[in-house]
Amino acid sequence: MTFVISYKSHNTKDGHGKLHSEEDNPDNHEIEMAPSNNKHPNNEVSNESPACSGNTLSPDKQCIDETENMPETRLDSDETNPNFIEALMLLKSMLASYTAFGFVICNFFLAMGMSVVESLIFLFFEQGLGSSNTLCGLTVLVTVVFEIPIFHYAPKLLERYGLEILQQIACLAYVTRVVGYTFVPKNHVALILLFEPLHGVTYACSKTSTVEFAAKFSPKGHEASGQGVLSLITGIGSVLGLSLGGW
Repeated sequence: MTFVISYKSHNTKDGHGKLHSEEDNPDNHEIEMAPSNNKHPNNEVSNESPACSGNTLSPDKQCIDETENMPETRLDSDETNPNFIEALMLLKSMLASYTAFGFVICNFFLAMGMSVVESLIFLFFEQGLGSSNTLCGLTVLVTVVFEIPIFHYAPKLLERYGLEILQQIACLAYVTRVVGYTFVPKNHVALILLFEPLHGVTYACSKTSTVEFAAKFSPKGHEASGQGVLSLITGIGSVLGLSLGGW
């Protein structure tokens, strides 16, 4: 709506009878404002509020945002997860040589065997050999005690023997331990404590070599991600080992 401004002028006479117009005196102008009936140039009157531009008005003249309840649109629904690509690149770099490939496969099968021992060995001790709960607790104590010194001297062991030798020692200690369990007679069940230090050797040497492998064969700056990929592989081996070892 627009307004038209107009003013009126009045003619007056002075004392000599001369006619004067009040237009000569701008202070005497009377300004009138009247609404204009002119319509929009397109002869349409807009009922839309500037604040509701692009939206709609409800019956009670409130602005409604039409995009408020619209579902979100994904820009790239087929975009590949960058973390998945990074994991594939790390796995490719770890399998770049025969030595690296053999280490990963060895670590996978070792995880299968260790999962069976760590989760089901107490059933064998109690049901197969007639062990007591106290003796089972002592086996855990012995294994942990022998892990500590190996972890303490891990840098020196890596420097002297390398990660490949440590992984072989871990596998040899595991095989010796589980085979030795089968020779323990039921009336001398306490002999299982002689084989428990080998678990500390297996666990400590395996973990030490795995961490060094991830640091050596992963691209620079992705060492932690490399350990995550190896943990995924060993985790799959553990699940598979328990699935097959429980039969």
